Amino acid sequence: MTTSGTQPGHVVRGRFRIEHRVAAGGMGQIFQATDLTSGEPVALKMMLDGQSEQTLRFAREASVLSELRHPGIVRYIADGTTDAGKPFLVMEWLDGEDLACRLERGPLEMHDALTLTFQAANALAVAHERGIIHRDLKPSNLFLVNGRIDQVKLLDFGIARIANASALTHAGMMLGTPAYMAPEQARNEQIIDTTVDVFALGCVLMECLTGMPVFMGEHVMAVLAKVLLQEPPRLRDIRPDLPRELDTLIAHMMAKEPSARLRNGAAVAAVLATVDTWATLEDDGAVSLPASLTGEEQRVLSLVLIGKDAAFNRGAATVGRSTVMVAQDDLRRTAEALGAALTPLLDGSALVTFSGGDMGRGDTDLAAQAARCALALRPIAPDRPIALATGRAVVRGKVPVGAVIDRAASMLAECNAQRHAVQPVVIDETSAHLLEGRFDVRSVGGQFHLCGVRDGGMRTLLGKPTSFVGRDVEVRIVQEHWRCCLEDSTPSAILIVGGAGLGKSRLLHEFLRIARQMTPQLDIWTGRGDALAAGSALGLLGNALRNACGLQEGGPLEERHEKNQGACRATRGGP
Repeated sequence: MTTSGTQPGHVVRGRFRIEHRVAAGGMGQIFQATDLTSGEPVALKMMLDGQSEQTLRFAREASVLSELRHPGIVRYIADGTTDAGKPFLVMEWLDGEDLACRLERGPLEMHDALTLTFQAANALAVAHERGIIHRDLKPSNLFLVNGRIDQVKLLDFGIARIANASALTHAGMMLGTPAYMAPEQARNEQIIDTTVDVFALGCVLMECLTGMPVFMGEHVMAVLAKVLLQEPPRLRDIRPDLPRELDTLIAHMMAKEPSARLRNGAAVAAVLATVDTWATLEDDGAVSLPASLTGEEQRVLSLVLIGKDAAFNRGAATVGRSTVMVAQDDLRRTAEALGAALTPLLDGSALVTFSGGDMGRGDTDLAAQAARCALALRPIAPDRPIALATGRAVVRGKVPVGAVIDRAASMLAECNAQRHAVQPVVIDETSAHLLEGRFDVRSVGGQFHLCGVRDGGMRTLLGKPTSFVGRDVEVRIVQEHWRCCLEDSTPSAILIVGGAGLGKSRLLHEFLRIARQMTPQLDIWTGRGDALAAGSALGLLGNALRNACGLQEGGPLEERHEKNQGACRATRGGP
């Protein structure tokens, strides 16, 4: 809504006459105005108020632009405060469209893409020389004046960082756009340098040539996970018709490690200015391609996503404030103890990946490993949903690449929308089938919820117990050993071995049913061994004690405390 200070015809500080509003957002408005001293049209950006925490960033943008003079950077004209105390910034008026709008119509020709990148790199070189890091380079911040590729201008220095200046961020805050962030920027590392802009420019160049963003996902947490873990694709895997040298250049710009990238905008511009000598780039000992860029394979993988902090602004296209995970260290230690690696994502969520493929496990065992980890993490993050997904994806090294991350993120988003009173562990249909019989899996509101470890091994079909067939001989052998043990009071042990899915758990279930029928007063303690807990001497006994007390692994903490106290009272014989 306009006010008397922003209506057409109003003159700001006696110099800038407002013509009309062209854009409005949550923090400010942009007007086309006329500079009465020159008669030229200008863009006047005005904050909604002078008290917002965004005011410092607004002042930072004005300060940065006032120092920069380059045809590839939007020109600063003036800044100040209105009579009503609202900060304003005046820049040159630009006609045309931004690169994001242009890319909606398709990719650029190679010559145009290289021309645009060269111009943008030269503009960045001026900023980098003055110790200024843009930090939010993306297609919507590259403006094509009159729609011309060779007249690109760099916009929006609102979150730029000046070398040796105090940071405007604090613990738990991340600024920038996830799809174009360098990994160290996404991790909110305190020390970043000009290579984060080089990484972002590499993402832009790749998108110009392929027509697709390098990192895509429907949810912010999925994009962040891919930025941190997924190696960018090689250009020639998508466009084999393009030169090998261009593929090499982009790989250097988007290397995960800052030390492997070209150093700044000037370095990128220098390479692009000498197209004929691109072949020497691979011989430069100062830059090397990570070996992990080339090796990939497809395999089945399971992963766990822990939901983000409730304070995160889910509607923002650009990531704003998020709270550091309160129990992050506990979550990491628990995940590592179960053979997993936890990577925090700065929207407040976390990704847990498993190395089960290197341990010779089958799909079922890998899903079970992920399920046990999810259940162990549940008490540490009781107020956050947890999602487990399993599927086939491309893997480079030990890093999952593909739709599994997106599926887990979608499950969490759906879970958040349903506003559960108690946050569940949701799993996809593939995981539900793999875990059936070994875990308590329930269908709730169209989702599969992982509720705990199941005692025994009774498989169901459409929710009903299935018949036990084909193991009559084994059942008779175990039953005879049990009868001899009862008659002679002599301890006896039976070891049953077999591959996954051959019915060992179901045989145990049938034996326990028969034993209870033969000896109703029998107390049976069961414990499940875990290859990942080989260093825990009493792990099997602890599992047996929990089962004897009715403490379901992964169940609500309050319920487990209550059952534990009840078991202690029963043992003492007291109330």
